[in-house]
Amino acid sequence: MTRDEHLAALRDWHLQHAPRRWRLVHYCGVECLAAHDLAADELLQRASTLLAEGFHIAWQRRGEDAVLRVHEGEPTPSWAATFAERDLIGGLHSALPEEHESLDAGRLVACWQRERAEQLLRLLQPDSGSTATAKLQALQLSSEQTGLVLELLDQVLGDTLYTLLLGLDGEAQVGGEQQRVRLINEAGAEISPCGELAAEAYAQLIEGRP
Repeated sequence: MTRDEHLAALRDWHLQHAPRRWRLVHYCGVECLAAHDLAADELLQRASTLLAEGFHIAWQRRGEDAVLRVHEGEPTPSWAATFAERDLIGGLHSALPEEHESLDAGRLVACWQRERAEQLLRLLQPDSGSTATAKLQALQLSSEQTGLVLELLDQVLGDTLYTLLLGLDGEAQVGGEQQRVRLINEAGAEISPCGELAAEAYAQLIEGRP
């Protein structure tokens, strides 16, 4: 579809559905860069500029509103992620303190969050040498399908990680067993003497979800 055809389709859709307001959600790869309201009288001009710059656009109704999805690179974000205005992969922005003498519960959870994101991002790198990457490429999925697969894997890894961390704190069963594991850092201090690991896992993996 040419740029003029895209704009004509968007104009006709807008006139037909007359949404109460527009919301623009911008992605770069798996990351949601920005999300903000877009005035209806700016819609076509903004869409024209984005198309001219090489971005992909699509639009969809959300209740009485409408969302203009903008993305660059692969994969294509699903509408569920777009409506939620969230990254396709959790833990992308898990930050560690610049200086930290010893491992504590918060840092441990953040480290695993970052590892989860890096493992999933590796699936998008053709030269990663990963067997999983090769198998994903062999499926020859569309950009939209790849985005959905990443979201599915992210959910599974997130749920597994949460169960693992709660299991180490004795707050959940892992393989039918429920015992608290005493974790000691290299300084000899216990990492989660009073349930800090379970609390951090909930804060970062559950409450931290958009």
